[in-house]
Amino acid sequence: MIESAFATFDDLLEYGINPDSNSFAFLFEALSAHVKSCRTKGSLEASEDEMCAREETNFYTQEHTESELANSEQPRPSDRDSSKTPELKTMDFSSFVEAADGVLDMMEERGIQMNHRILHQYIRLLVYAGETERAKGILEEIFAKETCQIRLETLAMVSFQLAVFEGKQVMGREVADLILKSGYPQIPTSLRLRLMEPDNSIDSA
Repeated sequence: MIESAFATFDDLLEYGINPDSNSFAFLFEALSAHVKSCRTKGSLEASEDEMCAREETNFYTQEHTESELANSEQPRPSDRDSSKTPELKTMDFSSFVEAADGVLDMMEERGIQMNHRILHQYIRLLVYAGETERAKGILEEIFAKETCQIRLETLAMVSFQLAVFEGKQVMGREVADLILKSGYPQIPTSLRLRLMEPDNSIDSA
């Protein structure tokens, strides 16, 4: 998918067609989808990825999220088979992150502004690539500068990943706070319930 996406983009340039925000969003979607597919090859990562994907899909529909995560039997980080962790930690997605950063540079050169669709796919890529803290920093910077609307599911995805899968509840709560500060009426109940659980996170030690 990556090859075809970038080939199509190159064709636009070759024929003198100026790419727009949708063209760039397509590149980010291809990159994040590829990294996602790589992560789902490991059973632990598949479990995490499926939860993130379900959160992304359902956070706009409150009635789904009321019970989706509260009744979830997804394994907690402490319950998982730690023997799989070393293999997963060796997965290196830095080249795809670098490619995404290069796409951002192209956007800037062409005067294409970041929008919520591009931002979501870029943050999604960072989360799948294991750079969730960087994703958090980018969201905080964009929120502070008010340069782009941030979608609810983008914030929820990062908050959930930090708090539940990476054991960084303090950071997860900080991202969740941005949901309310961004003007959304409430933090989705499913996420709020997880954030209210006893804090045994690594960043509280």
